Amino acid sequence: MTRAILTSTAASGHQNVRVPTPTSGASIGVGCSGSDPIWNKGGIQWLVQQKLGVSPLFDKCTTPGAPITVHMTNPPSFGVYAWQNMATYEYLHIGDNPNLDGIHDPSKLHQWAQKFWAEGHAGAGGETLLWTLQPVYNANATTFLAWIANAENEYNIAQDYCNVRVPAGKRLVRQIPGLQLFRRFFQDQQAGLAPTATWLADLYTDTFHMVQGKISYIASVIGAACMYGIDPRTMPNDMQTASGFTVPEAQYVKACISDTIKAFQRAGVNTAAWT
Repeated sequence: MTRAILTSTAASGHQNVRVPTPTSGASIGVGCSGSDPIWNKGGIQWLVQQKLGVSPLFDKCTTPGAPITVHMTNPPSFGVYAWQNMATYEYLHIGDNPNLDGIHDPSKLHQWAQKFWAEGHAGAGGETLLWTLQPVYNANATTFLAWIANAENEYNIAQDYCNVRVPAGKRLVRQIPGLQLFRRFFQDQQAGLAPTATWLADLYTDTFHMVQGKISYIASVIGAACMYGIDPRTMPNDMQTASGFTVPEAQYVKACISDTIKAFQRAGVNTAAWT
């Protein structure tokens, strides 16, 4: 069966900047094994603590290979059963599996957002942030960029589907642009602007999973920037748990993240004061 590729021009509010996440706001991450490095205890929490003086609370709800639909009806392999414990958290970070099996139907993301609007933050309503994660790698430029473009389109449709249905007084669904960041990495590599000629391939251990320390650093920096509004260029060049990047490589990663977020309106980040 051929699935139609939809497009969306919905004015879903993503042009409005969001209020930065306070360090007191508890977060939970829902996803597959590709999401696990985001919640590395020596990663995003440590970076935020270095910049803001407080280490925020993060829990995770991950199952290898699981789409967002599986997490509705099954407890996770690792962490807290988010679907049944939303009241504890103010921020929900959710990403689909590599095949986007849950995002294909935007109403499934809406079920998560709708439940979190009603139950999150002890019933006051929480904010959902949609992680696009890293793309499935392919050395063929045409295939790789087409995969990113298709996935980006599906994430945008799902975000818009939620935001045109947001209840009065509740917070919009935002996106954290992993796909767009990796497009930048790939284009820089093709143009000879990446730190090495095999920069992108060297980040991956297979077609989806990545070198643990490196993806944890990348995800931690982009996560802290999108959530807390921290200028990526001002963040440390390493983590409490070593990333494996050299200082010049880390500075390159931070510059790419800064540029990507500045250009990505759907994240809703106020970057006016960034360097």
